[in-house]
Amino acid sequence: MKSEKYIKVFAIVIISLFLLSGAIQFAVNQNSPLGTDAKSAALSNYIPATGSGNKQSGQVVSVNSLYSAEPAPMGIADYGIGSGGIPYNYSTTSFLGHVDIKNLRTYNSSLNASATEMTFQLNINFVFYDGSKEYVYWVQNVADFNTSSTPSIGFIDNVWNISAPSAGVYNSTLSGNGTVGNSSGTFFYYSFANQSLPGNDIYVSYPFNMEMAINYTSTSHGIPELEFTYNDGHGWQTYDNVLFNFATNVTKISGFVVNGFNYEPNGYSFYDAELILGGPGDGTQTNDTNSSVALQLDYFNGHNYQMITNAYNFGSDTAEGIRNVTSNAQYYLSNGSLFASITSGPGKLEQIYNRSAIALLNISVPGTSGYVVVNGTRYNFVGGDANLTLAAGTYNIKVYNSNSSLILQKNETLAAGSYVFLSTVSTYKITFLSSGLPAGTIWYLNLSNGRALHTNASSISTNLTNGNYTYNATSSGTYRATGNFSVSGANVTVNVAFKMLLPKTYQIQFVETGLSNGTTWNVTLNGSLKTSSSSSILFEETNGSYSYTVGAVSGFSASPGSGVVTVQGRNESISVVFTPNIIVSKYNVTFLERGLVGVTWFVNLTNGHSASSISNTITFLLPNGTYEYSISSASSLFEPTPALGTIIVNGASQQINVIFSGVPLSLTFEETGLPSGTSWSVTLNGTTETSTNSSITFLVLTGTYEYYVTPPVGYTTAQNSGTVKLVTPSEVVQVTFTPVKYNVTFTSSGLPSGTIWAVTFNGTLQSSSSDYITFSAINGSYSFAISNVTDYTVGPSNGNVLVDGAPVTETIVFSQVITVGYFAGSVTPANASIYVDGQTYSQANGHFNISLPPGTYEVKVSAPGYSTYTENITVTSSTATQLTSLSLEKTTTPTQTSPITDVVIVVIVVVIVLLLAGVGLAVRSRRKK
Repeated sequence: MKSEKYIKVFAIVIISLFLLSGAIQFAVNQNSPLGTDAKSAALSNYIPATGSGNKQSGQVVSVNSLYSAEPAPMGIADYGIGSGGIPYNYSTTSFLGHVDIKNLRTYNSSLNASATEMTFQLNINFVFYDGSKEYVYWVQNVADFNTSSTPSIGFIDNVWNISAPSAGVYNSTLSGNGTVGNSSGTFFYYSFANQSLPGNDIYVSYPFNMEMAINYTSTSHGIPELEFTYNDGHGWQTYDNVLFNFATNVTKISGFVVNGFNYEPNGYSFYDAELILGGPGDGTQTNDTNSSVALQLDYFNGHNYQMITNAYNFGSDTAEGIRNVTSNAQYYLSNGSLFASITSGPGKLEQIYNRSAIALLNISVPGTSGYVVVNGTRYNFVGGDANLTLAAGTYNIKVYNSNSSLILQKNETLAAGSYVFLSTVSTYKITFLSSGLPAGTIWYLNLSNGRALHTNASSISTNLTNGNYTYNATSSGTYRATGNFSVSGANVTVNVAFKMLLPKTYQIQFVETGLSNGTTWNVTLNGSLKTSSSSSILFEETNGSYSYTVGAVSGFSASPGSGVVTVQGRNESISVVFTPNIIVSKYNVTFLERGLVGVTWFVNLTNGHSASSISNTITFLLPNGTYEYSISSASSLFEPTPALGTIIVNGASQQINVIFSGVPLSLTFEETGLPSGTSWSVTLNGTTETSTNSSITFLVLTGTYEYYVTPPVGYTTAQNSGTVKLVTPSEVVQVTFTPVKYNVTFTSSGLPSGTIWAVTFNGTLQSSSSDYITFSAINGSYSFAISNVTDYTVGPSNGNVLVDGAPVTETIVFSQVITVGYFAGSVTPANASIYVDGQTYSQANGHFNISLPPGTYEVKVSAPGYSTYTENITVTSSTATQLTSLSLEKTTTPTQTSPITDVVIVVIVVVIVLLLAGVGLAVRSRRKK
C-alpha cells in the first residue's frame, strides 16, 4: 500500500509556492447547523500569495492570501482569527483530530494508480528556542486513505524546517523511526508507521472512525520531542518519536502555536492548526465525488481537550487540495459538540463558526481532577478546571471527582457568545477597565484560565475564584495589552491599558568592497531602492524575510547579486564583493548518466555550483581549474559510479559518464498456517525458492515483480499469485495458508426408501432420510459410528476414515433382522387338518404350535364329517397368537355306500345279467332240436 510518492509527501506550501514564485469520539446520529451568525466573519477574497515572503512580522494575517477557491485543503482550521477578523494567539502541548466517515469516494484520473487515494492531514506548527534563536517546524500526522471499493488506510508523518526560507532537515539534527528525504532540493523528515502496528496498512469499511494526535514533551536533558499517534479502532498507537538532537541549549519551548498576529519566518505561511482533506501527496489535487464526513479539531488547554473556538473550513500550509467539497459547521443535538460537516458539492472558503456563535463553559473545582458529563457525554479534566466549547443550548451538567463522586450538578442554558462559569467554591467579581481605545471600539480579553470576553464598552466583568491570573487583550489587531492580577477573597478591579502595536525594526546593512571611493552603487530591498557612493547602504525592517537585488555597476560583478535576508530579532549585515569583470574562457563539463528513469539526480561541485536534473545530462560551464564533484540521486535505491571524483578543466570540454546501479532490495514472503517443518515454495519472476521455514526471501532490484505461491498438498492460499512493487529497502508479503477440506460421504443400502439413519463423524452427528450423508474434513484420520435402525443390522457399525488429499466414500450396508411370532392352540377332532395361507401344518393329538414371520394370515381347519373353520389372524414378533380349544361342528348327510360296495353291486348285476342271458340261449337251443 505504500509507494514512492510518500518520499515527497504532502509538499508544504513552501515548496509549491516557490514554484509559483482524552478526547471524545462521537457517533453522528442527529445534528443541526449552527446559526447564520457563525458565518458572519468570513473574510473577503484576496489574490493568493506567490510565496515571495513579503508579509511583515506583526501584520495581522489574511487567511485567503494563499487559497481563495477550490481546489484547497478543505476541512476545519484555526488561524488565530476570531469574529470581526480580530487576531488572537495561544499555544498547547497537543492537538487532536477526530474523523468520522459514513461514506467517502474521491477520484482524479490523472493520478493513475493513485486515482482513488486522498489524505487526512493534521498539520500544526512547533516552536522552540535554542539559545536566542527561534526554530519553527511544520509537522504533519497524515492518514493516507484509499477510497476505492475496498477502502484502506496507512499512516506517515512529516517534519519540515521553516525557520528560514532555505532551512532544511538533516539526519544529524533530527532522529526518529524515519529518515530524511529530498524534495526538489529541500530536505525534510518522514516516517512510515510500521506495518506490524495494529490499525496500520489495513482495509476498512464504513462507517469508520479514527483519531490522530501530535504531542510534544522534552527529554530529561531538555531536548524537544514530538510524538505521533493514531487510533482507528485498534487502540492508541504511537508510531514515531522525533527528537531535535541539535537543540542542546533550549531556553524556551513555545509548543504548538496558533497565532493570527504574525506570518511564519518565511513571510507568508501561517501559524495555524488544520485537519483537512487533500490529495495523496506531492502537491496533488483530487475530487470529492461522494462524501459524508465529520471533522473535529481539539487542543489541550492544560486541563482537558477542548474544541477550537473559531473555525475556518480550509487550511493553507499544505499544497495538497481537493475540489467539490462543502464544509459547514454543525453540532450534535445530543451533547452540543461542534464539527465540520463534509459533503460533496461546490464549496466556498470561509469561516464556518466563531466565538460569537458558540458558548464556552468553564467549570472550576479546585484541588481535584475528574470528569464532566454533559447530556451523557464524558469529558476528562485535570488540575481543577474544565473548559468546553459547545453550541448554544440547554444542558444537564454533572461534575465528578477522581473517585467518581458527584460534586456538582446543574441544568444550564448557554447562549450564543456566552461564557458560563460554574464552581464549587466562592467566586468574586473582577472588573476590567479599558483605556487607550477610541470610544465604541470592540476589544477582546483572554484570561489564563481559558475564559474569553469581549465588549465595545469601556469595562467588562466576570467572576473568578481565588488565584493568580494573566490576561491578554487585543483590539482590531492594532492595540494590545497584557498583565496579571490576583484574586484573594475580594472583588478586584483591573486596569487594562491598551497600547498601539508598533513593530520593532532592525537594521539591514549592505557593505561593499571592491569599488573605488565615490563609485555609486545601489540595492533594492523588498521593493525599496537605495543608492549610495559610500561603502554601505542601510535599511530598517521588522522581523521577516526580504528579497534583495544588488544593482549592476559597469565593469564589475557583484557577489552576491541577489538573495533573501531574514530578520529575527537582531540586525543583519550582508557583505557585497565587487570584482572587475575579466573575460574568462569557459568550457562545457557534461555529466552523462545511465540507469535512472524518472528519478532526479544531483551533481555538486566544490566551487559552490550544484545542479539537478530528471534527464540524463547535467552540464556546467566552467573556467580552467580543478574541481571536485559528488553525485547522488533522490532515491536511495540507486548508487552512482563514480560517486566522487575530480575534474581538471584545461582548455577543453569534458564528459563524465555516470552509471546508476540498483541497490539490492529484500522481498520476503512470510507464511502463517502451516505446521512447523512443512515445505512450501514461491516463484518470483521465474525463480522458485522452497523452504520448510516460515519465510522465503529474495534479493532483487527495485521494480514490479510477479509471484506465485505453491502450497503443500492439503493446503490452499488466497495469495497464490500477485504482483509486488519494490520501492523501499525491504518489503514483506504475508501469505496465509488454510487446510483444504474434502468430502467424506457415507452411502447406505438395504433400507426402505425414506428410512432415517444417522452417522457420528469425528464427534459430529448427522442424520438423513436419503441414501447418503456427507461431511467435510481436512487431511487426517477420523472415527465414525453408525446409529442403530430398528429391525436392521449394520456393517460396518463403526471404524476410522483416512482423508489423504482426496474425497472419501464409505459404504454402509443395512440387513433386515426377521423375528418370528407363533400361532398355537388345540382343535377337536384330533385328526383335523390345519392350513395357513394354503400350507398344511401338522398337529399332535389336536395341539399345534406354528412359527410364522410377523404378518396377517388366512387359517383353515377341517376334518371329515365336520364343518371347515376359517379365520384371519395377525402374528407379531416374538408373540404367540392363540386359537384355544377349537371344536369343529359335525355335519348331517344322506346314507351313502362306499365306492367298493357300489362296485360289488355292479359286478353282481352284471353277473346276473350274463347268467340270465346264458339260460335264455340254452333254452332256444333245445327248441331247435
